[in-house]
Amino acid sequence: MPTRTQRISPYNRKCKSEKLEKKVQVEISFVEAVKETKKSLVLEKEAVDSDVESKHSHVFAFLLLAKPHLLLAVKLFPRTKEERVDFQNQKTNRKVTEFQFRVYDLCSQIPSGWFSTYKAISNALQASPRAVGQALKKNPFAPLPVPCHRVLSSNCFIGGFDGDWGSGNKINSKRAKLEKEGLAFDKQQVLLPVFQNTRLFTNFKVYN
Repeated sequence: MPTRTQRISPYNRKCKSEKLEKKVQVEISFVEAVKETKKSLVLEKEAVDSDVESKHSHVFAFLLLAKPHLLLAVKLFPRTKEERVDFQNQKTNRKVTEFQFRVYDLCSQIPSGWFSTYKAISNALQASPRAVGQALKKNPFAPLPVPCHRVLSSNCFIGGFDGDWGSGNKINSKRAKLEKEGLAFDKQQVLLPVFQNTRLFTNFKVYN
């Protein structure tokens, strides 16, 4: 049965237009808020800034109210001793240890397009590469602001990621992230020589 065509009055047309314009403006603000959040928290070329989150608390409030799932890409990272005392790792349901936080502090300093190694981080902390690897394996702040995908073996082999080592879907994801940031690997999952000396980051600032 044919339906009757509905006529839209100029008033209703104007209301719909205003609603659409408002929706577009919200989406634009939304995108800008996400960009600002990432710009503020990634800190890819600077050391950890202890009051970044407080400076941009309005951005977090906006994202939490609007579409909180977008915050999954950038995890909230506790900065102060008070915030870290009882912080629970959602991956392990255990407290994040002081040593793990020290590893994460250093890992968060590795810029996009660069890499570091388990050994370089362990040397800075006077610890063992294995201990660093275990801490990064449990990293609850990936991929940002603690980009553990930027940490390779000392021989520039791609290493591990999220519990896997050398191959598998998680390693493929790690490689894809690094290649998106400008690095490249051969078929044996080894970083190409052109990047091994030019993109190695070791200038860590160690916080007590």
